[in-house]
Amino acid sequence: MRISIRTLEGNSIDLDVQLDDQIKDIKDKIQDKKRIRTDLQRLMYKDEQLKNDRTLASYGICDDSILHLVLRAQQKSNIVAGGYGEGSATHQLSFPYGLCAADDRTIVIADWGNHRIVQWEVGGDNGVVIAGGHGQGNQPNQLNCPTDVLIDNEDNSLIISD
Repeated sequence: MRISIRTLEGNSIDLDVQLDDQIKDIKDKIQDKKRIRTDLQRLMYKDEQLKNDRTLASYGICDDSILHLVLRAQQKSNIVAGGYGEGSATHQLSFPYGLCAADDRTIVIADWGNHRIVQWEVGGDNGVVIAGGHGQGNQPNQLNCPTDVLIDNEDNSLIISD
């Protein structure tokens, strides 16, 4: 079935869903489609805020229903990398461990769960894989659970602990 999510600005987000989908699943779909973090989303239906652990069916939501998306104000802290949940996409991290700041306003992160090193521009939406990223292993293009990374500016290289 299909539902529509309306924002306060009047924009619409159309989603294909199932009656047994939980509200947290709907928020994940909105995050994937519009990159709005789930912790900033509040979904409303018939003047009721929807709870993450309940299903669409439990609220009587059916095909062609319209939900309203209200965004929470972001806290004063800044997310400089990631922030879109755990995963392997270029805008996600999985158990990030060590990181270091580069001179060019980027940070380099040892992404342990994805067996890769990712470089992010501060405040950017996506990272760039600069080492590993081809699964866990010991081949030249693979890393094995990297836990730290350092930048050697003198040799223009990375020192990776995996």
